[in-house]
Amino acid sequence: SGRKLMLPALCYAINTTFAISALTDLNIPMYTVMKRLGLLMNLILSVILLSKIPSVMVCFSIALIITGCVVAGMHDLSSHIFGYVNALISVVSQSIYLTLVERAGARTEFSTSSILYLNTVNCLPFQILIAIITGEIYQATTNVLLFNVLLLIIQAVFFFAAGLGCLLNYSLFLCTTVNSALTTSIVGVIKGLVTTIIGFFTFGGVPATTFTVAGVSINMIGAILYTYAKYKDKLTSNKV
Repeated sequence: SGRKLMLPALCYAINTTFAISALTDLNIPMYTVMKRLGLLMNLILSVILLSKIPSVMVCFSIALIITGCVVAGMHDLSSHIFGYVNALISVVSQSIYLTLVERAGARTEFSTSSILYLNTVNCLPFQILIAIITGEIYQATTNVLLFNVLLLIIQAVFFFAAGLGCLLNYSLFLCTTVNSALTTSIVGVIKGLVTTIIGFFTFGGVPATTFTVAGVSINMIGAILYTYAKYKDKLTSNKV
C-alpha cells in the first residue's frame, strides 16, 4: 500500500532539497513571494486531477500574485537566476505532492498519520541518495565523530528543528487531508505575510528598492484577496 504514496514522497524530497538550495541565493521575502506561485500550481492541478473549477475572483487574485512575483524579481533576476529556478522547482514539486496527498486521503483508506508515516519512510531512500550526490553525507559522518561544545549545540538545534519539522509535516498533512491542498496554501499565505515582514528586518534585511516594495506589496494584496475569495467560495458551497 505504501507504493501508492511513492510519487508524493519523491515530490516531497525534491521540494525540500530545492527549497533549501533556493534559500542560499534568495532572501526570505523574495523566497516567500516565489513560494506563493504554489497557489497557481495548486489551482491548475486541482482542475486537472480533482476537476475543481475556480471562481473569477480566485483567478484574478492569482494573477495579482504572479504580477507581484514578476515585478519583485525584475531588479535582481540576472544575479540570482539559480535561486529563482530552485524556488520554481520547489513550488512545482510541493504543489504536486499536496494535490496527490489530498487525492490519496479522499480515495484511499489512509489516515493522516498513516500518510505521514508512509511519506517519511518512502522519502528516506530519496533523501539518502540526494545526500550522497551532494556530498553532505560524507561531511556529516566525518564531523559526527568530533566532540566539542559547538558540535553539541549544533546537534541540539538539529534535533529541535527535526521535532518542529515533524509537527509541521503532521499539521500539513492533516490540513490537506481534512480540508484541501488549496486550504493548506491559504494558511501558508498567512504564514508568508508574517515571514515577509520579519524577513525585511532580519538576516541581513532586504534592500527597499522600488521594484521590491511594489512587487511584494502586489503579491501580498493578491494573497489576501485569494484568501477572501476562497473563504467566500466556502460559504457559498456550504449554503448549497
